[in-house]
Amino acid sequence: MQKVSRTLLLAGVLAFGTLTAACGDSVVTNPVVDAVQSVSVSPSNASINVGTTIQLAANVVATGTVSRTVTWTSSDATVASVDQTGKVSGLKGGTVTIVATSTADNTKATAAAIVVSPVIVIIPVPPSIGINSVTQNGLAVNLLNTNGQIDITVNTSGGGQIDVYLSTSCSTNTISASDIPVATQQATSAQAGQVVLSVNTAQLTTATPPAPRFANGNYCIKAQLTNGAVKVVATNTTPLTLNNANVFAATLSFTSQTGGTGTAVSSINGLNYREGTLNVTLNPVIFTSASPVALISGYLTRNGEQAGGASPGSAVFTNQAVTSGAASIAFTDTGSVAGVRSIFQYTSLPAGDTLYITSATDAAGNSITVPASGFAVPGVASGVRIDNDIPNNTATTYVVTAPNGYVGAAYSFASGTGGTAAADNRGGVNGVGGVTTTYYVGAAASAAFATANSCDVTGLTAATVGTDLANTTSTNADQAKVVVMDKLGNKTCRDVNSSQPSATFGVDKVLPLVAASTTTVGVSANTGYKVTRNFSFAYSDSISGFDATPLEGTLTRNFYGTSTAGSLPLAATSAADCLIGAFSATTFVCAPAAINFTAVVPGTAPSLIGSFEFTTSQAPNAASTGVNGYYTASVVATDQALNISGAPLVRTAAFDNILPTVGAISQSPATVAPLGTVTVSATAADNLNLISARGNLSYANNPAATPFGRVAGNALGTFGQFVTSATATVALPNVYRGLQSTDAAGIILANTSTPTATITVTDVGTNIGTSAAGPIATTSAATNVQANGINKFLLASSAAAGTTTASVATTTLTASVEGNSADPAFQSQPFAQIDFYKVTSGELVLVSSQTLAAVNDNPISLKRTFVFSATGVALSPGTGGGASAAAVNTFYAVGRSAAGDAVISLSVVQNNP
Repeated sequence: MQKVSRTLLLAGVLAFGTLTAACGDSVVTNPVVDAVQSVSVSPSNASINVGTTIQLAANVVATGTVSRTVTWTSSDATVASVDQTGKVSGLKGGTVTIVATSTADNTKATAAAIVVSPVIVIIPVPPSIGINSVTQNGLAVNLLNTNGQIDITVNTSGGGQIDVYLSTSCSTNTISASDIPVATQQATSAQAGQVVLSVNTAQLTTATPPAPRFANGNYCIKAQLTNGAVKVVATNTTPLTLNNANVFAATLSFTSQTGGTGTAVSSINGLNYREGTLNVTLNPVIFTSASPVALISGYLTRNGEQAGGASPGSAVFTNQAVTSGAASIAFTDTGSVAGVRSIFQYTSLPAGDTLYITSATDAAGNSITVPASGFAVPGVASGVRIDNDIPNNTATTYVVTAPNGYVGAAYSFASGTGGTAAADNRGGVNGVGGVTTTYYVGAAASAAFATANSCDVTGLTAATVGTDLANTTSTNADQAKVVVMDKLGNKTCRDVNSSQPSATFGVDKVLPLVAASTTTVGVSANTGYKVTRNFSFAYSDSISGFDATPLEGTLTRNFYGTSTAGSLPLAATSAADCLIGAFSATTFVCAPAAINFTAVVPGTAPSLIGSFEFTTSQAPNAASTGVNGYYTASVVATDQALNISGAPLVRTAAFDNILPTVGAISQSPATVAPLGTVTVSATAADNLNLISARGNLSYANNPAATPFGRVAGNALGTFGQFVTSATATVALPNVYRGLQSTDAAGIILANTSTPTATITVTDVGTNIGTSAAGPIATTSAATNVQANGINKFLLASSAAAGTTTASVATTTLTASVEGNSADPAFQSQPFAQIDFYKVTSGELVLVSSQTLAAVNDNPISLKRTFVFSATGVALSPGTGGGASAAAVNTFYAVGRSAAGDAVISLSVVQNNP
């Protein structure tokens, strides 16, 4: 009811406002009421632990300027408290309701449910540790005679780090500074229960030279567990007695005497060998005596072919002094010198050699026990394989095969030599696949060749395939030597003779050049021919030059492999398709053989020219070279150093000396409009390959029957096809419906002639065939141009002064058209256009067209003249240029009407001045 009353009251107020507005007073708008709409809390529920907090947020939705703040309260402040920012603190386990109430309207409130979890208290277990057992190889250790590796088992509460110590102080259950840590178990992996830690009682120190970490004697074992700040210690009740054997730590190294790899695997037995001087460092490690070793004696067994048996030979060392804990012994590769422990030119057998210690004494001369095993690291001083022996080179000579006194770019010294091959077969190191044989090349006068068969290669170049040797210009400039070496660098060397009378030879790594030559008469690249010499090649070489047969190649006709008939490449269809070589009718395969080129044709030095002529008699292919067809030659040039010019130069040409034929002409449209374009067609045929078509228009009244310039027609084929029949089509523009001529005085003759057309075709051999002339029908007959009032039509030429050298002189051509000035038909310009033509290669070629004329009236003769001019028309140059001997230029002018009738002038001849 209250809500309804408020609504009615509001409606009344609005109505009243409307009424007062109607009376012209101010308008009362809807007022904004200050009110809180709602309160929300986020999050609405949550869980926290005792001692932690959570921040709540309140959102108040209100209108107007009413306050949007809240007050916070807890349903049980002993479980969780809340401050006036909404931060809740957990105090004890339980559930509370946190309420947010609007400060502006306490009827608007909301709550969040908070669960507080109690803290779980864990009572720590005190750390503990105890020594359970001491074992060796799974059995209880002999505490009175302990050596080597032992295992210590401890019982632990876990959760800490375990350290094991050896101690000489067994009366205390603490860890002192003198106790030696020997094993550690990290806390991350230490668990409650039993833990096994392993200790090496014979461990050596990391110092140089090494020493026993624990001298022989009595020790107790202590174990310590560290858990945070708490440390607990357990001590064994019965000490153990260490009794480790004396050893000698040996370090072996080789100093290369050859500069080789130092170590390599034999290709004979697959075992590793070393080379050079053997350097041995011996460190006595004494567990049994506090007195250090002063002197050591021993030997290196040499079981190879030189020493033989197990005799120590000269590889003995006696009373070698131990200084600073180490003794140094060298077994040299410097030669057999008295008193020197030598392994010069020595090769071990596959079993290898062993270093033995025979005795050791301290400074007082007391003997120190040397165990049979001898060494701390088994195998370090046994099975030592040495190869200081040079390869077994039985070759007496090496020969560089230098054809014609030269070696070339593809020459391989490793294979292009003679002599008995070297080997290394006495158990030494061959290297992969055998010894390495390397040839070195340099100037014959080099110091490296001063001493015969020396291994000095100073200033020489290692000569293998692809080596960039310096080119020479004579056959006696270079010499070579061979170095035979095993993988370790042991080597023997020999000077090398040449296969020529001299021991020296030349180097020519420059490839000869060969290219298609067009300098010989009748020769051009990839085109048809009617000439005899169809393939011509220019070749040159900069160093060694050529022998009697520099060019080599193959020749085939109409055969390139399998393809679609009608174009090259084409499948062979008969034996005639193979110019040379064998032919199989079953598979149609040609096997080209070598061809012979003509004798060298003199050329400009240093280039020479060799050619192949189709019509000359050349075995084995004389019978086939005159046959029309396509021919392909593949050619290389080889110089005296056997360098080849590279990939074969391939040229294809056609031999064709038969003219094509052209049938009767047809025209389209059937009648052509004057000055329009007519398309003429005819069928062309050829024995080999048609290439192109062209056409001409001719008129009987044209002086000397000169046709108008050729117009290109359609392409009939391309080079490399077999087109023997095709339709030739040519579109001929500007068809005059009639052409009249003039006499010597320029008077126009009433002898109008109509056009005829011819088609010529060209084949791949540049042979030309021409059709019979065919008349061209026009839509209307020709009329006499004199009906336009013309009396005469004259052409004149006025040449400009000739220029020099290559520039061409020019001329001005003028065509005058004369008539009676009073003649009504001649009052306006009589011709729509004047075309100026020049005779070029027997045809009229357009050089200028003019549509505007100058008008001249003669009041005495009552004649009017229209003059058409073309300036800057080029004249053909004479011999030596425009200013030299004259060149004859013949010009014509053709005047045509808008209706398509025309008249041609007599010629005017102009020499190039």
